[in-house]
Amino acid sequence: MWEQHPPQEIINIAFDYCESLTRREAGNFYHSFKYLPDEQRRAMCAVYSFCRRADDIADGDWKDVFQGSLGPDDPEAIAYRSEFEQLSDRPAVIDEDAYKTKLAQLFFFRKKLSTCYNGLTSTDPVFLALKDTVQTYQIPQEYFGDLISGMEDDLFNNRYRTFDELYLYCYRVASVVGLMCLALYG
Repeated sequence: MWEQHPPQEIINIAFDYCESLTRREAGNFYHSFKYLPDEQRRAMCAVYSFCRRADDIADGDWKDVFQGSLGPDDPEAIAYRSEFEQLSDRPAVIDEDAYKTKLAQLFFFRKKLSTCYNGLTSTDPVFLALKDTVQTYQIPQEYFGDLISGMEDDLFNNRYRTFDELYLYCYRVASVVGLMCLALYG
């Protein structure tokens, strides 16, 4: 974590990282982004990189330990998991070790997100670029937090009991991405 704003050269490298990740992982999305003006394309790649990494934590095998954390056994992660489980009336749909690891990763991912909206700056290139993006385009933190909540839902739900539950899940994992894009497009 940095307490001072990093030099523009470092921020540009972070955007290059996000564009490279997007080019490698986004397939057709990346080709549509190429037609955006440069600043919007860079911002879109930062948003895509955030969304991609969150999805990779929930559905894939991405592991990224927040600086200073001890993973799923970190006291903050345990407290978060305990609060989370008190609010959920469903068991995890994946094995316990994977569940604990993924939920801890999403918790620390949420903590990294907070650096985009406070005085600290993450050294993670995705969050360096995202911080510049959210400051430039005034994208509410709530959208990104809701997306992480949708990824957390993936750990518990694979069937929805009501339309309202399905609607909330769709809002979290899809609609908020559209809202982020609307903020970028003006």
